[in-house]
Amino acid sequence: MKKRIFLALVLGICLPFLSCQMMAKNDAKSQVVLLDTARYDYQVEFSCKFHYLFLSKIQWPQGVADTHKVVQCEATISSEGKFTDIRITDSGGEAFDAEVQRVLKEFPPILPAWKDGQPTASTCKLTLVFDKAEWEKHEADEKVEQEMIDSGKLRIHPFENPEFPGGIEALKKFMYSSFDANMPKGSVIYTFSIGTDGKMSNIECVRSPETYTEAQLQQVHDVMDRMSKEIRWTPGKEYGAYQEIKYSLPFRFK
Repeated sequence: MKKRIFLALVLGICLPFLSCQMMAKNDAKSQVVLLDTARYDYQVEFSCKFHYLFLSKIQWPQGVADTHKVVQCEATISSEGKFTDIRITDSGGEAFDAEVQRVLKEFPPILPAWKDGQPTASTCKLTLVFDKAEWEKHEADEKVEQEMIDSGKLRIHPFENPEFPGGIEALKKFMYSSFDANMPKGSVIYTFSIGTDGKMSNIECVRSPETYTEAQLQQVHDVMDRMSKEIRWTPGKEYGAYQEIKYSLPFRFK
C-alpha cells in the first residue's frame, strides 16, 4: 500500500480583488476568440473577464462625438503573455483604432498557451466595444470604491494565490500517484517561483530528513522536475493582474 502524502501550501490567505469580481458579473461585450486551439496543451487565459480588463484600461478619445463604436482586430499573444502584431480588420475610426493599439500594447500579463511543456505564441481575433455610457458608469463606480477604501469603510484583499490545475485535490493526487511505498516517514519542503507564464522556476529543496538517502531525495526531486515540465499553474494575482510569486510546498510521508 502506498504511503499517504500530506500537502500544505504556504502562502497568505488571500481573497480576489473586489473590483474584478464585481465587474465579472456583467455580461461580456468585448471578447477574444482564440484560434487553432487544438494545437496547444494549455489554452490562453486572462486574469479576469476580458471585457472588464479592457474597460478598465481604456480612455475615451478626446474630441469625438461617437458614444458607441466597435473595433475588430487580429493579434498574436506572445509566449511572454503580451499582445503583439496587432492588425485592425474592421476600423472604428482613427481615434478608436489608436486607443485599441495603445490598450492592447499596455495590457496586463496574459497566461500564454503551452505546447510540449513550454509557453508558446498563439493567435486570436478580438471584438472591442467602446460604449461611453458603460465606460462612464465604470469610472464612477471605481471612484466611489476608492473613496470607500480611503475612508476605511471598505477593505479589500488584493492578492490571490497561484493554483495547480484542478486545485489542491488535483495537486494531492498528482503527488500521491508519483511515489511508491518505499518512501520512509519524514517531511520534505520545496520552494519555487511561479511566473506569469505559469511556469515553475528556481526549484529548491530547503528541508529534508537526515535519514533520507540520496536516492530517496532524488526521487522527490525527479517528481518536482516532472511537475515543472508538465504542469502549467495559474499564476498568483495582485489587484487582478498576474504576478510572479514564490511558493512553498511542504509534504509529509507517513
